[in-house]
Amino acid sequence: MGGDTPGHTTERHPWKVTDTKARINGLKQELARIKRERGQWTQEEYEKAVGGWAGDFSETWERTIHLEVINRVVDRGTSEVRPKSFRILARITEQDNLEFQDSYGKCSTWARRHDKAPAVNYVSPEPDELEAELGRFEEWFKRVVKYKD
Repeated sequence: MGGDTPGHTTERHPWKVTDTKARINGLKQELARIKRERGQWTQEEYEKAVGGWAGDFSETWERTIHLEVINRVVDRGTSEVRPKSFRILARITEQDNLEFQDSYGKCSTWARRHDKAPAVNYVSPEPDELEAELGRFEEWFKRVVKYKD
C-alpha cells in the first residue's frame, strides 16, 4: 500500500529503523500470531514463520549491540570516539557475553538465511522455546542498557 508514492504515511516506523524496544514488541506480536495460527499450518509453513521470526530476532540482537554498546563508544556516522563511554565495555561481564553468544547462535540457526544440512534433520523450535529465548534477550537488554549510566 503506498509503494513509491510520496506522502504516504503509516502508523509505525519500518522495521529497519526501529529501536530495540519496538522490535521486542514486534517480535512478541509475531510470536503470538505464530502460536495462534500454528494449528492451521503445514510443517513447512510453520518452519517459514519461525525462520522469519528468528531472522528478525537475529537482527534485533545486532541492532541492540550497535545501539546500546558500539554506538555508545564510537559514533558510526562521524567516527568520533567517546572516551567517557568506553567504560560500558568494561561493565559487560563474561555471563553477558556467554548469553549473547548462545542466544545469537540459536536464532542464527533457526533463521532461514542458512541452508539446513539434511544430515542434521533440523526441526523448528517450539513456540515456548522461542518465547523463552526472547525473554532471555529482554532481560539481557534491560541489564546491559543500565551499564551506560
